[in-house]
Amino acid sequence: MDNVDLDVTDGRVLGLVGESGSGKSTIARAVLGLAPVHAGTITAGGQEVRRLSARQRARRVQMIFQDPFGSLNPRMNVGGIIREGLEALGELPARERAAEVTRLLELVSLSPDLAERLPRRLSGGQRQRVAIARALAARPGVLIADEITSALDVSVQAQVLNVLRGILAAERFSMLFISHNLAVVRYISDDIAVMRDGVIVETGPVDEVLAAPRHPYTRELLAAIPQLHPVT
Repeated sequence: MDNVDLDVTDGRVLGLVGESGSGKSTIARAVLGLAPVHAGTITAGGQEVRRLSARQRARRVQMIFQDPFGSLNPRMNVGGIIREGLEALGELPARERAAEVTRLLELVSLSPDLAERLPRRLSGGQRQRVAIARALAARPGVLIADEITSALDVSVQAQVLNVLRGILAAERFSMLFISHNLAVVRYISDDIAVMRDGVIVETGPVDEVLAAPRHPYTRELLAAIPQLHPVT
């Protein structure tokens, strides 16, 4: 990373886009404290993330990982996976946790009946929605979504993105949405940052940047989006 300066505005979605290897996931890991930061600061809610305890950091930032199967405990059922996050924070009385698990499942458009199932008995799209529900259980100020649709079929991608848009409309939080797919970033984001080789080359409101990109690399990404042309 070189002079990366990003601002995820309160209540808005910042889309971070770039080709594989550009450094997008490294930024996500740095925010979570999983990658070393040799210079600069990362703040959430006005506090430097690296100075927070694990519990404090969990309340500030949560992440949805790319692989919904690998990120869920295969030995725990869906209800236990979501409830574990509630128990770790210790802010909700035990008698209210079952109702909160039901609420979170319904928020991501899943039946509460799935609470007793193991992850292996779910589809890829269902598993990713469980991962979203688990992240939301901590009621974070910032949610990081790292390539969350890249492992899913196109039709399932649309389902997950629509669920996420509905949640963003109902629940107020900020999100860093990471993807190599510019079309997906355009659909979900308010603002955009374009990254290449560890450097942010362009930022701004998503509609403005994609309507009139200033940097040649942004124009290359736009040109790479498949287009349908009618046969005449």
